[in-house]
Amino acid sequence: MNTGTDYVEIFESLDDYRKWLTGHHPDVGLLEKAYLPGSEVYDRLRGDLEILQRDNTRLVDVEHRMEVDVVSVRDGVVNLSVVEHATALQLIGVGGDVLDEQRLADVTRYTGYLVVASDGVWRIGALERLVDEGAVQL
Repeated sequence: MNTGTDYVEIFESLDDYRKWLTGHHPDVGLLEKAYLPGSEVYDRLRGDLEILQRDNTRLVDVEHRMEVDVVSVRDGVVNLSVVEHATALQLIGVGGDVLDEQRLADVTRYTGYLVVASDGVWRIGALERLVDEGAVQL
């Protein structure tokens, strides 16, 4: 679903599409159905999909869920706050074996936005990880 005004459901649907692309069908040509071409998030995912396709591997989110809140809606742009919960990212080989696993912090916070095209179709235009200002980096 990428039309209408249920912005949380739209974002979650578009993110499910990302998970399908990275986990089952890494086709760069399909990325623009969910992401704004030319955006930083589009370019980042494009690079990931190219590597997955080249290496015939897949990337899977483990124990993934999100909390999405609408911050504002104005002139075809919906600003979002996203809290992502996942325990790991797994790189899966052609036979289904886990080739690599990156453990994740349980909670990652993002800010982002959806943009609507003239045909009423929403796409993710940005998704940027927030740095925890209270964290001490060593």
